[in-house]
Amino acid sequence: MRFVCQPWALSDSVAGFSYLWDFGNGNASIQENPGPQTYSSPGVYPIQYTAIIDTSGYYLARVNILEVGCNDILGGAPDLKIGIYDNTGQEVYLSSIVQNASVPLAFDLFLPLETGNYSLRVTDNDGGLMAPTFAGWSILPGFPKGYW
Repeated sequence: MRFVCQPWALSDSVAGFSYLWDFGNGNASIQENPGPQTYSSPGVYPIQYTAIIDTSGYYLARVNILEVGCNDILGGAPDLKIGIYDNTGQEVYLSSIVQNASVPLAFDLFLPLETGNYSLRVTDNDGGLMAPTFAGWSILPGFPKGYW
């Protein structure tokens, strides 16, 4: 399973800061301090301004295991653990083992991530009795930062 997030960005912004002005006269700007505006006639013009400050980076907040396809060989529930790996295969996170895990099972992480590709490995800790399950995702430059 592979999840790819599509990038978006406002091109005239400083990293972590985005601006959007709607001047109510048909003009808009993504500059922090746009120039003067001209209006064709006297009246009331609603001006909308949005500033987004996002310098926190990317975080993987939680991994939810919804179902598993096995039990322990002696009949108990699987002893689950998860691992997060970067695009070089380097381990970024390895959970502790949850003995006799029942699902759904949540791993709360709040794990900071950089731009790049990641994979998730879910395994039963009983010596490979459950085939590892893999999922992958990408964090691309310009994608809105936040929690995943």
